Amino acid sequence: MPHTSCLPCHFLLRLGGASLLLAFRAQKQSMLIVGSGLLAASRAFAALEADFEVVVLTKSGVDAACAEIQWRADRKECTLVDWDSDDEDSVKARHIFSHLLSRHSP
Repeated sequence: MPHTSCLPCHFLLRLGGASLLLAFRAQKQSMLIVGSGLLAASRAFAALEADFEVVVLTKSGVDAACAEIQWRADRKECTLVDWDSDDEDSVKARHIFSHLLSRHSP
């Protein structure tokens, strides 16, 4: 039976395109940021401000990352993991990311 007690309803209609702001307390947690462009830099900065340990998953290495991500990685403020690399960290990151995606696939 449909719920009709709020007719006429005064709820806002969903428009889409808004930012989703979430609040977490870091408490020694890591944040994985996928991508290395300007949006990733903005997210990395916000996570660093909240005391997260930041890992940035990039494609095509550090040279493909935006200047701010490169600068933060040089200062050891974040860790860059290259999706295309065959080093141990990159292989582990690909495995974890693939596992997470498979758990949420229909």
